[in-house]
Amino acid sequence: MMRFVMWIATPQSKTSLERPPRTHLKWLFSIQLIVVSVLYSVSVLYNNARSNPHGVETIQDFYARYGNPPQVETFTINGRTYYRVIGEITAPLALPNGAPQYIFNASGRLVDWTPAVKNDPDFVARWSDNTAKEMVVSHFLEQFPPN
Repeated sequence: MMRFVMWIATPQSKTSLERPPRTHLKWLFSIQLIVVSVLYSVSVLYNNARSNPHGVETIQDFYARYGNPPQVETFTINGRTYYRVIGEITAPLALPNGAPQYIFNASGRLVDWTPAVKNDPDFVARWSDNTAKEMVVSHFLEQFPPN
């Protein structure tokens, strides 16, 4: 009887009911990390696929694929007028790396685009202009009417 009492009183006698083994916690953490990583990756891929303008060569093609633009800016570089159409971030888990942007020239042809403006410093360097002015979307639609 005395041996039984001593066995219970020793600090090494922790059972699995008192404290879960660390290996289970590591497994649980690993699984959670993998699930979050996969969801994030799928979300980013979805956003890039959604904002990739395959088949978009004109503003009318843009309308057909994405609908009316949520925001438009106009600016001039080297005497040429351009329109920056700022799209929407559609991926539910995407981090705020900036919305997709599409640059159209004055005749309505797609010149350049980026899926996430904050991840594309070359795009920003090519198309940054401090004189850009936000354009009322209805005026843009009047100038470039959808078919």
